[in-house]
Amino acid sequence: MKSDNFETLDNLTSIQLLMVKACVAKTKDEREYIVRLWEQQVVMDELDYSCFRLIPLFYRGNSECGIATVHDKRLKIVYKYWWLKNQHLSNQLNVIHRTFSAAGIESVVIKGASLKTYYDLGELRPMADFDLLVRPSDLNRAMKIIHAGNFKVVDKIASYFEKKRNVYQYFNHAVSCIHTNNDTQLDLHWRIGSHCSYSFTSNLWNHLDDYPLIPNAKKPKLAYEICMLLIHAIESENRDNLNWIIDAAMINKVANQAYWKEARQLAVAEKKESLFDYGCSILVSLGIEAPDPGVVMRPLGAMRTGPAERKVLDVKTIARHRFHNHRLFVNSMFPNANRFAKTFEFGKSVYYKYILSKNGYFME
Repeated sequence: MKSDNFETLDNLTSIQLLMVKACVAKTKDEREYIVRLWEQQVVMDELDYSCFRLIPLFYRGNSECGIATVHDKRLKIVYKYWWLKNQHLSNQLNVIHRTFSAAGIESVVIKGASLKTYYDLGELRPMADFDLLVRPSDLNRAMKIIHAGNFKVVDKIASYFEKKRNVYQYFNHAVSCIHTNNDTQLDLHWRIGSHCSYSFTSNLWNHLDDYPLIPNAKKPKLAYEICMLLIHAIESENRDNLNWIIDAAMINKVANQAYWKEARQLAVAEKKESLFDYGCSILVSLGIEAPDPGVVMRPLGAMRTGPAERKVLDVKTIARHRFHNHRLFVNSMFPNANRFAKTFEFGKSVYYKYILSKNGYFME
């Protein structure tokens, strides 16, 4: 199933695919061949954010292989930018985790800050922000600590979060906060991810490993990590983040393959094996070791129903798309609920969206 087509894979552009393939290349010759194609095609001023995040690993790997490009000066500047940003985020993570711990609030280091521990150097795995998971019962106390530490909820959701907290928590898994002095972003989670159920998060609290970069800190066990990684990447269509592909390759270097079986079992329990299998199919096509599901189709995700779509689609189509989105949300959050419970949650979802619309909050 491995592909040598550099034009398209899933929804990746040619430049994105070339950078990913260079980062996971197994030999110097293979890497140099890909880098030369990239060098011919790339327009640095048009490089998208997902490629921007791959530059540290791309540049360092090229340097280690003795591969130079005409863009190295700019690549080096971007490398230094991510090094500084990761250092700053890591420091802020340490401060917040230590403060939570002193207040008796358990927290788990998740996503980028956790995944970077599988890399040779932390700066090779850029982070746009840092993420901590707390128990829902500790959320109010955690928010007070964050506010005292000069973090505030980002402006565009502040009113929604404060005035309709129960609705916000129902639909969302985290709240984004910005440091008022340095613009550092923290995502504080009560659910592990936007497409993971409440029960998945609850079980995760019983499956933690030590986080090696902060004393007494915890991170998810590897099977949970890889399950979340693939589900989130496929459901969100890889937008702005191709690091998940590299994460899987890096994890394979330091862990035995037993975790793949356990990770898929978790996906099956969540009834999200179609997302997991599609993610595996992309990894396999790139030569990254993962369970090969054969030929699989991309699962149908949420339909866009925002202002742009409402200008071109008729009312019935928008209504069908919204019905689909409500059902998708309920099945995602309550995968093992019975039909009666899902019907109740569907009605609750529709009602809450109506409340948001009437109050001028997001309605897509």
